[in-house]
Order: sequence, then C-alpha cells, then structure tokens
Amino acid sequence: MKRKLRSAAIIFSMGLLLIACNADMEKPVITLHEPSEEATFRCGDTLTVDFTVTDNEALNQFKIDLHGDHDGHTHGKLAWLFPAFDTIIVENLSGTTADRHIRIPVASNAWPGPYHVTVFATDLSGNEQVISRNIHLVNYTDTVAPNIVITAPAEGATLGSSFTVSATITDLLSNGNNGEIRSIKVLLVQGATEYLLGNFDEANNFGSSFTQATGAFSKIFNKPNGISSGTYELEIEAYDSYFNHTHSHVSILIP
Repeated sequence: MKRKLRSAAIIFSMGLLLIACNADMEKPVITLHEPSEEATFRCGDTLTVDFTVTDNEALNQFKIDLHGDHDGHTHGKLAWLFPAFDTIIVENLSGTTADRHIRIPVASNAWPGPYHVTVFATDLSGNEQVISRNIHLVNYTDTVAPNIVITAPAEGATLGSSFTVSATITDLLSNGNNGEIRSIKVLLVQGATEYLLGNFDEANNFGSSFTQATGAFSKIFNKPNGISSGTYELEIEAYDSYFNHTHSHVSILIP
C-alpha cells in the first residue's frame, strides 16, 4: 500500500513539474508604428495610434492610455493648474497576432503641452507588455509666450536678508488680443542648484502679488536658510493659459 501511495505521489509530482514547465512566461510583443517619439498634434485634430501585437500562445487585451505630462507625473496634484486631455481605450484581443489602427479625436480645447501615449497588452496567461511615446499637443489659438521685464532687483545687486522682487509680466494671444497669465514662479539658481522662493497661480489669485490687468508683480522674499555666498541668477518663470512659457533673470550677489 505504501508503495502504491509513493508511486502516486511521484506521478503527481511529475505532473506538477510538467505543468510548471509548460507555463507561459513570455510577454506579448508590441510594435508601435504611430505616433512617433516627440510627434506634434494640433488640438481639434485626430491622433492615430497604430500598432501590432503578437504573442507566442494567445492574446487577451490591449489598453491605450493617453494622458498629460504637464505636472511631471505628480499624479494629479497640479491637475487644477494644467487640466489635460486624458482618455483610455480598452479592447479584447484573440489569436496570436492583432493589428490595430485606433483614431482618437483630440478635443479642440485640450490643454496644449506634453503628453504620453502608452499601449499595454496582455496575454491569456496574464503576462503584460508596455510601450510608450512622448508627444505634444499644440493649440494655435495662442503660440505667443508671456513677456517678463524684471524691474527689481537690478542686475548685479547685492541682496539683504529680505528683498523685493518686482516685474511686469504680460501676455498676448497670437491675434494680438490680451491673454492671461496662469502661473508665476520665482527662484534663485546657481548651476544645477535651485532655491524656490515662491509659486504663484491663478487658483489662489496669485497671493495678491500679481495683477492681471496691469501685469504688475511684486513680492518681498526672505533669503533662503542655509544658502551660501556667491553669484546667483534670480529667475522668474511664467506660463499663460495655453501652456506657453518663458523666463527672465538677472544676476545678483548673495553676501
């Protein structure tokens, strides 16, 4: 009896070994034909995602995820500032090869700027493959970046423990009409080191430091703790409502 049980256990173990050896561990292969890396599309046009998926055994599903990269993938923390155009398309697949030519209408009011197009594919064994492209959406309603003129501190000024940063920040649409500033950032830069002095945006009325109608910006800052002596660039960056952005700077001295 013991010999029969031992024989059955051996047969069972061999069966498990055969199942394990036959398990599909191979991921599908995605060949993404369109869009190309860094491709540019106009808001209101149609974006085409053209790809081929193959698998050694059996395909299951694909997903296309189009989403904005305006906030550097901070998972929506800045979504109110950069409301991107996002969409997800999911379809089932069968067989070992599938060609898809997916057309995605881009909203005419989509937020211009950087986007990711990511294609996912799975097989029936649950193996997943992913491929992604960086693309850009452009809204030709406005392609003119804001204009920044720093009025204080002056070029070459020596900053004290507190100092005033003043500037005129204006924006024009491509048709010459007045635009709108959406966000302003002020920082000190020395080489690869940055000290953020302040972020100001439309959502909080720029902290009363900026007036849209006149373009006047003024704010008193304190010298950052732990900053070393030396020459820095005091920089102002500004974005308008169509994600056009620019920056201006003056050289200053921290004693």
